[in-house]
Amino acid sequence: MFRIFHPRRDIACLTIALSFSSGSVAGQVNAPSVHGQPQDQVAPTVQPIKNSQVQETVPAPSLVSLIEAGQFLPPSAPQLSVSNLATAGTAALDMRAAVRQAITSYPDILRAREGVNEQVQRVEVAQAGYYPRISGGVRSGYQSGVPGSHSAQVFDVSASQMLYDFGKVSSAVEASQAGVTEREADVRLSIEQVALNTALAFLDGQYYQRLIAITQDQIDSLEKVSDLARQRLDMGASTRSDYVQTMSRIEAAKVTGFQHQASLARTFATLSNLIGQPRVEGVSDHFPRELEQSCQQVDAKMQDNPEVQSAQARVARAEAEVSAAKAAGLPTLSLEPTFSQQLDGSPGTDQDRSRYSVFLNASMPIYQGNAIQAGKAASERALASSQAGLDTARLRARQEMQQSQSQVLKLHASLGAQTVRESTINETRVLYRQQYLELGTRPLLDLLNAEQEAYLSRVEQQTTLNSLRRLQINCLYSAGHLSQAFGAANDATYRERLP
Repeated sequence: MFRIFHPRRDIACLTIALSFSSGSVAGQVNAPSVHGQPQDQVAPTVQPIKNSQVQETVPAPSLVSLIEAGQFLPPSAPQLSVSNLATAGTAALDMRAAVRQAITSYPDILRAREGVNEQVQRVEVAQAGYYPRISGGVRSGYQSGVPGSHSAQVFDVSASQMLYDFGKVSSAVEASQAGVTEREADVRLSIEQVALNTALAFLDGQYYQRLIAITQDQIDSLEKVSDLARQRLDMGASTRSDYVQTMSRIEAAKVTGFQHQASLARTFATLSNLIGQPRVEGVSDHFPRELEQSCQQVDAKMQDNPEVQSAQARVARAEAEVSAAKAAGLPTLSLEPTFSQQLDGSPGTDQDRSRYSVFLNASMPIYQGNAIQAGKAASERALASSQAGLDTARLRARQEMQQSQSQVLKLHASLGAQTVRESTINETRVLYRQQYLELGTRPLLDLLNAEQEAYLSRVEQQTTLNSLRRLQINCLYSAGHLSQAFGAANDATYRERLP
């Protein structure tokens, strides 16, 4: 026979022994802790009555019931430490110093500089076509007309001086010189890219340092709210769920802080590789004031953009190659003196061992399987391609500049509105806290939501500020003035790396 026991009935006279099987959750549930709880949080119990011994089997209590009964609290996460990152002090890295150090140490710039030296040597190779060519050697073999023997050993020296070639050599020189200009533009492009990557990594470091500091402020503020909730719980003015909810918000904020720390560590790793240092402990929060209006001060013609300069050099080289392809089918006029000396045998009584000759040579290709016409057509197509590449480079640089300039104006307006919004949210947060603690008319959830809104408002401000400063850097990069804006031109090592 079984009797159903309901917790709403008077349980003062309840004197039953609760025994749990080995598979149930270890713990004790006392009658005073159950009394007064909602009916849906305490499971009904079944009492089998047999003889004089009363036993019952109670299922494992749920996590919700344990939290409400005060027998479970979530474990605390490790403490979030950000104070040493938010204020790096004198050891913090300055933005100007970081950019200049990256320019003078990053190996890609040296690679581009050696490419210039290589192309300079190719110019000298092309210019060698203006000078005489002298060659010599020894010939051994059969020769008719030699008295006593037909074998001969002959020493030869010959020379050739180009007199006129319809622009073959000059076109090759112009193409090589255009290659030097292109490689020099590659050096400037490499310098600007290194400066851009370093500046953006530095800004990201500033951004994540601020986010970590803001997250720590949020944790401190939530801990104060948690203390208030704990005080009200001790006084019986609120339920334990309010206190547990604040603890949950604190742990969530700590998780966000650790995520920001991971992003900051990744950013510092990138920055340390760019500047050639084994480790970066922190970056300065200062941003150069003269860079705040960069997008409004740069030249929109884009003539100093390294990508545009490189494209212009490719057009010049393609034009020189077209001229060289046209001259390849024309004659070449040259002067060719020769000297021969017979080393063995008897040349005869009336013959001299030495022979001299001077020829004016005019030569031109007659048939080469349509190679000259195909080369001319290919060079013309290459010229059209390089001209289209120049137009593309100008369009891309102009587009990036216009996009950055238009976004800067909107972000400035947005930043002002966000500042006003933050002040109103802070005022609301203070009022909600007073209403919760002093008047008891404001639920805890409203106060926690106000704290979250204040945190999100500050994060939104920093995100907008970071985007705004990144756009200023991008404007300088599009104009080709980024390295100069950071004072790299005053660095001796930087000047050595320039073409």
